Amino acid sequence: MKKLMFSLALLAMACAAGANSFTADGTVFEPAYGYHSVGERMGLVNDGSFEFGTCAGGTAWTCTTDNACDWIADLAALGLWNYDGNHIAWLGGFCGGLAGCATSFCQILFFDGCPLSWYWMAYVNDQIMHMYVTVDGTTIYDFYPTLGDHLLDYQMYFCDTSQYQGGTHELCFAMDNPGCASNLGDNVFIDYVEFWDFSSPTEAASISTVKAMY
Repeated sequence: MKKLMFSLALLAMACAAGANSFTADGTVFEPAYGYHSVGERMGLVNDGSFEFGTCAGGTAWTCTTDNACDWIADLAALGLWNYDGNHIAWLGGFCGGLAGCATSFCQILFFDGCPLSWYWMAYVNDQIMHMYVTVDGTTIYDFYPTLGDHLLDYQMYFCDTSQYQGGTHELCFAMDNPGCASNLGDNVFIDYVEFWDFSSPTEAASISTVKAMY
């Protein structure tokens, strides 16, 4: 019996060592939220809501990271919430208590010239992480989360991609963390990546509202 209990304790330690968390001390919360489906997906990029599967299998995105955790994840199971569906892409965070240094999600897409948009939410600890978006390695968006961004709920941002119209390019959502050697870090969650379709009256009206916010 003692041997079994010791084995179970080792298994629990191994699971914790490879677990995603919001902070270095392993902070997650009791599940308190359900799931929400946006429904309208006219302009959603391929697997733009990260619902095809995790980095371990199924997703249309190429995931890269410097640790063993899977960063397409379900936040509802960890006590926060997804914007749409059962998964988000998680930039930053801690794996087994150690801060991630670099993570990216990339995909080769056809760019039709419509603005690229996504929803993000941050869990900020140290205000040290750099989150950015690139097309063919060129940065089109930079974000440095601050304490004022902490758990604001999901916010929308969009970028002009007209210079890439008519071509196939690699889109990446990425982060680098200059504080990882000191085990400092933050979190940015990405969901619902789409190209806006101005032929849709609903989307045209919505993006006018978003422009007024920025």
